[in-house]
Amino acid sequence: MTTDVQIVKTEDLPAGWRFAVRLKDESGEQVHTVELDSDYWQKFAGRYGTPEKLVVESFRFLLNREPRESILLSFNLRKISQYFPEYEEAMKG
Repeated sequence: MTTDVQIVKTEDLPAGWRFAVRLKDESGEQVHTVELDSDYWQKFAGRYGTPEKLVVESFRFLLNREPRESILLSFNLRKISQYFPEYEEAMKG
């Protein structure tokens, strides 16, 4: 099953950004709120070019490991590595 990932930056925060991420597939859709700290973004900036690209690829990473319904509805991107220790290495390529 293919899941469409759409992202919109909703807010500039003092230490980063907040995004709305919409996941849609044949069985439905849900919207997630994700924060990305600018200092955490710097770990990946060279590979992804924009924070939005990192967030999209992070959701692709998650979707390869769990169903859409299992992904937290609201979280900070750095939290992914608490559930998937291989996340940062995978994102750095």
